[in-house]
Amino acid sequence: MTDSEFGICFDNADWVTLAKPVVALGGDWPAALALAGMPSVWSPAVDDAVQNLRVQSRRDMRDLPSLGFWSAVCGLVGRSWRLGLVDEFTATVRLDGIWLHISEHDPRDRAEELIWEGMACFELDHFVDTDVADRAEALLTEADRLIPDGAVDVAFCEKALEAFL
Repeated sequence: MTDSEFGICFDNADWVTLAKPVVALGGDWPAALALAGMPSVWSPAVDDAVQNLRVQSRRDMRDLPSLGFWSAVCGLVGRSWRLGLVDEFTATVRLDGIWLHISEHDPRDRAEELIWEGMACFELDHFVDTDVADRAEALLTEADRLIPDGAVDVAFCEKALEAFL
């Protein structure tokens, strides 16, 4: 499924997997509850639930600026690093894995540029044995700033890392 609001193509299993930690952490959007409880990932209702989740979550955001999908993903990696859940190397490994989802096109915004940069840091460190600690720290600091302070906590980041990132 491709959703213009989320900017990514996920299969149904990804949406169901993503909804479970949201619900476990107290998320009560009816669409997230529906996704988390779906008995089959092949259900055609997944597409409808994702569309409903977009509408329901937008209402709760009120006046907050809309955060693009890749900004949220990249920001969660940066926030997880700042909260001490992952070190610089592990964070770049996560960004390298995320990069695989966007590697077919040039970066479209700053979050995608940071994801590409994370991939480059991982590959320089892993394959060329280059010290990229300062470079990784700078990009993770910027990634962390993509998500407003107080928007996610340690528990949410842990669940997101465990379930999806």
